Amino acid sequence: MYFFLSNPSGKFSFRGVSDLLAVKNRSAVKNFVSAFENSLTFFFLQKFDYSIKKQIQNPQKAYCIDNGFLSALGFRFSDNEGKLLENLVAIELKRRSKDIFYFSDSKECDFVTRNGRKITSAIQVTWKLTPENRQREIAGLIEAMSKFNLKKGLIITNDQEENITVHGKKIAVKPAWKWLLENEPTA
Repeated sequence: MYFFLSNPSGKFSFRGVSDLLAVKNRSAVKNFVSAFENSLTFFFLQKFDYSIKKQIQNPQKAYCIDNGFLSALGFRFSDNEGKLLENLVAIELKRRSKDIFYFSDSKECDFVTRNGRKITSAIQVTWKLTPENRQREIAGLIEAMSKFNLKKGLIITNDQEENITVHGKKIAVKPAWKWLLENEPTA
């Protein structure tokens, strides 16, 4: 539990956690992870793929149901605002009953939502778009939007707001507070 509290929105595999804890029985690790999910302490996202086998084989991302737990109990050297914001967005997407995954191909997009067989939105989360991370954040979102033929995408930040167009695709950059007040995400 301490590992997940200290690594919000971090990727993990059962093999990696088994190795980290020096537990040879991977099914014991799976049982603990299952218990965390069943106790509604954490929830886990799979990588989106049209192949269920590939979804199962890829690492999952861990999210805690309460940012207060992360702040009070997790081990960290910095404020880690970006991870806390991503965790908050994951909680809200769950609250909105979205079927959510992360997307990763050559780049990564924090969230894609599915309705039936179709991916309906792509969302990237960053505390702040800076000259250092701007291209990476936009590229991950554009890759997901292109893969799933989406015309609009969303980047959620702490307090920035702008509209970006890349290759005919529209990206709304929106502060988290504004997105949280909406009934549905606009991506």
